[in-house]
Amino acid sequence: MFSISELGKQKQSRGLVCPTLDAVARMKKMSPLRNESAGRLQAIHTDFILDAISVLDDTSAVLMTVRDNLRSVAEPVIAASSEYVIANRALLADDYEDRRQKLLSQTIDPQDAAAVLLGEHAQEYAVRVDQTLDYRISTFPLGSSSQSLNLPAPKGGFRDKTEIRHTLIAVETVLERLDRKMKQYDADRKYLHKKLPQAT
Repeated sequence: MFSISELGKQKQSRGLVCPTLDAVARMKKMSPLRNESAGRLQAIHTDFILDAISVLDDTSAVLMTVRDNLRSVAEPVIAASSEYVIANRALLADDYEDRRQKLLSQTIDPQDAAAVLLGEHAQEYAVRVDQTLDYRISTFPLGSSSQSLNLPAPKGGFRDKTEIRHTLIAVETVLERLDRKMKQYDADRKYLHKKLPQAT
């Protein structure tokens, strides 16, 4: 009769003993695959971030133009505030209304990158910056139905100085809103730049 120890010796001699699993070796084999997978994910996230930065760059350029046009809209209102002749104020009111309508009629081409944030029906823009975080960028819709550029029409023809004063306040409010949004987009751009992989 064989003892357990003798049976074990026989199995070893016949090559029946299972080889010991080398966990370190297996991890080394898996490591390149994991690195390759992580690299692909990083590349995808980098593309998302670069796309978002491009959108923000185009958006800022458009808003700079809008800001210049808004300052142009304010010119006849400022002139009317110091004009004493009612007929001249009425002409300035017409000038203001023409400029206001031109500003509000400006639309963003849907194919333009800026339309992602400035389109009339733009939605919040989510940017996948890594496997766990979506960074969200708010919109600033432009167009005739948008409240982003909420400027009053000169219904009284600037006959009343009160209307001129309220219009000036409205223009200043929109300018401040626009400046805040441009600063926010600049901060968004800086944050996304920091999330890009650093070259080694």
